[in-house]
Amino acid sequence: MNGPEQAFLDWLEAALESGDALAADTDVREHAIRRIRADLESSAGALTSATPGRHWAWALTRLDREEDCYSWAERLVASPSTRRDGVWMAVEAMRTWRAAPARLTPMLTGLLRDGRAGIRSAALQALAMSQSACRLAADDLATMLEELGPPAAIALGKAGDHRAVPHLVRLMLSGSDEPRLLQAFRAVARSGADAEEPVSAARRILAAHPSSSPPELPMRVLAAFGPAAAAAVPELLATIEGAENDTPDLAFHVLGQIGPAAAAAIPTLRRYPSQVVMFALLRTTVDRTIAERYLARLPDELRGGRSAAMLLTWLAEHGGLDDRQHRQVRSLFRAPGSRQVYSAAALWLHEGPAAAAELLDALPMYLTDDLYAPEVVRVFAMMGPHARPILGRLDEFATSRHRAPFNASTPEAEIYADETVLAAVLAARDRITALPEFSGHRPTPTTTRSR
Repeated sequence: MNGPEQAFLDWLEAALESGDALAADTDVREHAIRRIRADLESSAGALTSATPGRHWAWALTRLDREEDCYSWAERLVASPSTRRDGVWMAVEAMRTWRAAPARLTPMLTGLLRDGRAGIRSAALQALAMSQSACRLAADDLATMLEELGPPAAIALGKAGDHRAVPHLVRLMLSGSDEPRLLQAFRAVARSGADAEEPVSAARRILAAHPSSSPPELPMRVLAAFGPAAAAAVPELLATIEGAENDTPDLAFHVLGQIGPAAAAAIPTLRRYPSQVVMFALLRTTVDRTIAERYLARLPDELRGGRSAAMLLTWLAEHGGLDDRQHRQVRSLFRAPGSRQVYSAAALWLHEGPAAAAELLDALPMYLTDDLYAPEVVRVFAMMGPHARPILGRLDEFATSRHRAPFNASTPEAEIYADETVLAAVLAARDRITALPEFSGHRPTPTTTRSR
């Protein structure tokens, strides 16, 4: 990048970082756009990783020039010499705008047939960042699984597409360390994929490690399939019995996820006094007294976090709370943060509409937190029409052009959180507005303005 280009980029970055200069000064903003366009025009035939394409992708997203970013991504991709820069622009657009998957997935799927492996890989990675993009690209991915290899199978799995299952199973059996593999298994499990092949493969891996700690992936896969993984109970029991120095907490957790279908494990579980086992026993026996005894040892004013809230919510769902347990729920809900969020469902289940005003006052602040937002939206859905006062906030979230500003660990995790919470918000809104007397309209989740 030459001196004037770098000077302009430095100025642009300083203006953006210093506050609202670009937003407040239309002339400055339009000058920035003209400069970006001119630079891209002059460089469109020779962009590389060292030239303006990547920087302008960042600049256009920061300036909220959605249509410009889409248009330039498509234009850059059209030329072999600037194709990678077009993919970079697509990645930045995916991170920034909710409409980007629908707009750019056709362009990216076209690149899966590019003659250069680096371009194919870059396009596939861009698609894999978004579950929405993976769903839109599912048919293309499915027809190219053998050619594109594990990343395509994982992207297809992230879409919840059952065609990916045999390929995911082969990856697990091969000992693959692909970082998104578990996420893909969880997605196909949620979408109702047949559990037989994944469970059989996980059992084979566990059987090969009878006296040592088994690999984590097959255990997590069994947990993802829950009751459908009941056939693996003998191997899980063998893992517990074969544990030498380490407590097999993961095996206990998997048995709990299997639930009553793991009843054969109950005698073994009773030999291990730990909190993980207590939860596993609660889920396999569905015996209230397990949770009641644990909570009875705790004070009315709870200082703990999520574990106590989970137990109280389970009791509220399975027969209700007594007066002391109700006081424990109240003590948790008074404390901001995880205790308040994870006790909210129990409070609603026990008190019902009488608690609606408090819940609607306390919970909306957590909609911008990727850890808490899913649980908060779940509570709003449970409240049904009693959550109508919050519809404005939910509509504001759902109709935003931009991704939610979640502070997740990676850009891909931020996109996943936004898409997951958006789907939950739309489902909750449908539940809240389900009664006939409501005359509002379901919002359109994403809109693209011409810029």
